Amino acid sequence: MVTKRTDKLIVKTVDALDSDTYKCDISDLTLSATQEFHVISIETDPANAVAEATKTTTMSCVTGETKLVITDITWLFGAEKDAVKEGAKLTSAAGSNSGYKKFTSTLTITGSTTVSSNDYECVVKMPNDDKTSFKVTSKKATFYRIGDSSNSVTGYTGKYIESDGKAGEFSENYTVTFNVFKGPGIASVTGKFVDTASKETVVTFAAGAEVAAAEGTGAKDEKVVPYSYTPKNADQKTGKFSVEIVYTGFAKDKFSSEKSIYVYSYCKTATLPKVTNGAWSPATKVDYKGYATLACSTGYFVEGDSVASCGTAAAFSKTTSKCTSNTGLTCGNLPNITNGYATYINSSNAKYECNTGYALLSTAETYTCDSTTGKWSIVTSSNPSGTPPKCEVSTSASKRSIDFTVNFPSDTEYCKDAAEDKKVEDALKAFLLKDNLVACLVESQCEMKSYDCSWAAKKLTIKFTLNQLVLLSDASILSDASSALASATFSLTVSTTGKRSTRVKRSDLSFSSGTVSSKTDTTCGADYLTVNGACVQCPAGYGESGGVCVACAKGYYSDVKSKAVCTKCAGTTTTMSTGSTKKEDCVDPKTLCTVPAAPENGALVPPPGSSVKDGANVTVACVSGYAVTSGMPTKFACTGTPKAPLCYLECPVSYNDTALKDLNINAATVKNVTKLSHEGTMHVSCEKGYETDCKKDYDIYTCIGNKGAPKNKMVLAKCTKKPINAFLILAVAAGVVIVLITVISLWCNCKGRKERSRPAPVVMPMEPVEEVREEEIYEPVEETGFISGMFGGNERGSPKGPAIEPAKSEKKKKKEQAPTPKSAESPSIYESVTGIFK
Repeated sequence: MVTKRTDKLIVKTVDALDSDTYKCDISDLTLSATQEFHVISIETDPANAVAEATKTTTMSCVTGETKLVITDITWLFGAEKDAVKEGAKLTSAAGSNSGYKKFTSTLTITGSTTVSSNDYECVVKMPNDDKTSFKVTSKKATFYRIGDSSNSVTGYTGKYIESDGKAGEFSENYTVTFNVFKGPGIASVTGKFVDTASKETVVTFAAGAEVAAAEGTGAKDEKVVPYSYTPKNADQKTGKFSVEIVYTGFAKDKFSSEKSIYVYSYCKTATLPKVTNGAWSPATKVDYKGYATLACSTGYFVEGDSVASCGTAAAFSKTTSKCTSNTGLTCGNLPNITNGYATYINSSNAKYECNTGYALLSTAETYTCDSTTGKWSIVTSSNPSGTPPKCEVSTSASKRSIDFTVNFPSDTEYCKDAAEDKKVEDALKAFLLKDNLVACLVESQCEMKSYDCSWAAKKLTIKFTLNQLVLLSDASILSDASSALASATFSLTVSTTGKRSTRVKRSDLSFSSGTVSSKTDTTCGADYLTVNGACVQCPAGYGESGGVCVACAKGYYSDVKSKAVCTKCAGTTTTMSTGSTKKEDCVDPKTLCTVPAAPENGALVPPPGSSVKDGANVTVACVSGYAVTSGMPTKFACTGTPKAPLCYLECPVSYNDTALKDLNINAATVKNVTKLSHEGTMHVSCEKGYETDCKKDYDIYTCIGNKGAPKNKMVLAKCTKKPINAFLILAVAAGVVIVLITVISLWCNCKGRKERSRPAPVVMPMEPVEEVREEEIYEPVEETGFISGMFGGNERGSPKGPAIEPAKSEKKKKKEQAPTPKSAESPSIYESVTGIFK
């Protein structure tokens, strides 16, 4: 019968960890067995750990010395004991005993928003000889995330904090808040503010009610406490707020956080210069980075910048703009652009500029006015319609900087050591800050880095870099700095004594007439291009070429916003101009006409070489002093093989009233005519009493413009006085004599009538109506022989009738009446007859 016997050996581990081999002997059976026993421990280090937000820390899991080979140590976290999948690294080191090793697993924990405060532990899986295994687990260690969870500035309405240092419409109230991780417990939070002049002020941040942290997953009990501060209006300045946090149990470590803010003043429109015939708007104030716009009265245009930008120190950009009469603006206004504006340098030169946050997609700096065509140089054969460039929105760059190099002529060697380097650097900083020359340094928007000073070949060379710190979508911050330095008179005064003085001493060194060169470095995202210092994507109608956005060439188009190149039109199709935005712009070239060459002394609109629709009109514009033939239109149809009309010399007509009077020419027919076109005519009249060489009252002059000067000069011939006409004079004299004779005769006739007595009226015989009357007795009347011969005798039976018929006596009346004519006509007949023979 076999009996099973079991003996148990208890091995108690001690602080001094060890491993060994144990043997079991059965004396009565002379049997023995051996078993190797391994002792291992695992601990976390430190027992508790902290990691400041956005920073990193490590936790370690350490084994005791062992002969075993450990290939894996697993980290677990949280109540669910989830495995940490990455961030752990296993290493080993030789132990104090031969053949023994110590293993360490290091877990790196970042303070980013994806990691939360929690409990961590590590597990070592130990193999047995019989192919089984067991686990050894460490004690739990707590990791705390501490420091600033997030910070913000809230309460104001605009993109920037704006203030004029006092309450009212020119100030915005804002609150600075730090959200602090509670961690193992917040012992204290101390706040301060440092302005741009390095003046430090202690401020009190008030603690709010703690809330659950928004970041991380699986947090044990992660809380944040908001600490806030609202400055008074008088304390609103650009500078840096900071808090220093002390945690319970970690008093030896202080954790800090900072928040920079930028407070800008409104620019008051009243500070802009007054402009005659113009006004600035808005009328009261302009936001930082905003614009005041100058508008001119009707009949005037803005010469100079049409806008003034509001910058730092509550100051507008310098402007000398004025309103000039439109009579000087030959080409009119440039086309308007979205998110930008046209600036007229003078009546003949202009340029486009974009608003803040936008980039101009154009290589042309200025456009000139062609006085012949009346068009700006934006009208070209590739852009016949004069489409303006675009202002494209700029995105934030990952980096913006400008490298400057300043060279000073200097016979004195300087910057030989660090002390001299430092003095030149101090003088450079003072120069850059003086009178807000480099505004971004004054407002802490940029910083000066990479300073270097050297001397060689009688030349002092200073190099430095301006790095933009904020508002990385705004390319104007550094470009304004570059412009300011380029236009400044660069001079430095270096003190050779230990103490600076506002008064230049004889021992001080002066470096003047410095020449400045610069190089801009802008780093954009992978999908963006750098254009004029801005990070943009090419809009429709533009494509990438040479690393920048350019308008698509003829025969290409772009219908999407990207950084890709433009797409070529299919087959033989082409586009009419550059900057095509869609596939439909590609047309059969047979439907197009190419504008021919311009005539001598002339230009064409659209310009020669432009592609226009077949049959489209082209305008001829001759230079000053030339014109097309009189009566010929200045437009012609572009079709087939077109040919432009020629430009001929004009014939100027330049006579004043005095000159015309000397020529005896009627000024009214000439003074409204200043010039004639080729083959044009002018009707010129002489003054009254004068005539031309052709014995006419007028002459017709024709302009000859195709023979060159001086054939085109209009020379007016003098009108001469008309000669005297003898026949006319005799006729007039005869007429005068006849008139005089007639007048005298009439006068004499009238006088004779008045002096002679008036005879009795004569009654002419009439055919009486047959009636029975009493026979009347005629009294004899004395008569002359002449009358008797003409009219008959007294006898009643005379064949000629009675010469004179006396008035009838009326027997019915008691008294005789004087004879009266029978009718009113008898006296006039009588007077007429007797007047003939007087």
